[in-house]
Amino acid sequence: TIMDHVARFAFKKYEDFRKTLDNFRNYSHDEKKKAYVDVMARLSKDIGQEIKVISYNSTATEYEGLLQIHEIGVVKGFIKQSEDGVKEVNLGDNEINLSGDSRIIFVLPKDSEIVEVEPTPSERKGNILVWNLQGKMKFPKVKYKN
Repeated sequence: TIMDHVARFAFKKYEDFRKTLDNFRNYSHDEKKKAYVDVMARLSKDIGQEIKVISYNSTATEYEGLLQIHEIGVVKGFIKQSEDGVKEVNLGDNEINLSGDSRIIFVLPKDSEIVEVEPTPSERKGNILVWNLQGKMKFPKVKYKN
């Protein structure tokens, strides 16, 4: 499973932006990967399912005056598969707080048939599910076949 995260942060003072960007860049790749592995380990414990990080990469750049952090992790064990071939992404009771232009996007394999999705996505375009609700919500649960 490819986990592709983009986060953008605004700062009132340019020097705070520079300091945060420099701090991010001063961490080694191994330190950033370890932090990501630790997050996945906590998630594994929360949901009772082993998630293993295969690879990880991150960048920090300026995007329209904002600090943009882009992380890409390849993980194994994020998707459960039942004997009847139904695949499931379910992070249990974990919640996410969406604000501003935040959104969650699931891109399923092109030939997927959605079996169940909760909560209902804000948008659905074929195999792409988008949630852009504001505030706290349970992380989406998606079951599909392909």
